[in-house]
Amino acid sequence: MKKEFQIVQDYGSGGKGFLYIEVDVAEENLKAKAIEAVKEDWNKAKSLKLALHTPTPCRPTIHIREYAKGGVVRGGIQTKTKWR
Repeated sequence: MKKEFQIVQDYGSGGKGFLYIEVDVAEENLKAKAIEAVKEDWNKAKSLKLALHTPTPCRPTIHIREYAKGGVVRGGIQTKTKWR
């Protein structure tokens, strides 16, 4: 059974980024898919040639939360992991 999850990336100074993935419920699979999504997002961001500044990666710890119907599920699956 697939569920949707929200990945919260912290960029410091109150800046956050959000990614959304659909994964089977297995915990190990969830963390691996989340790390893969964040690395893919970072590779896209660092490949952009921005004139004003160089992009910085999000902090190493990402938060993964179960997400449904436009919001975080109360009492749902929540975990955190390091992506780098």
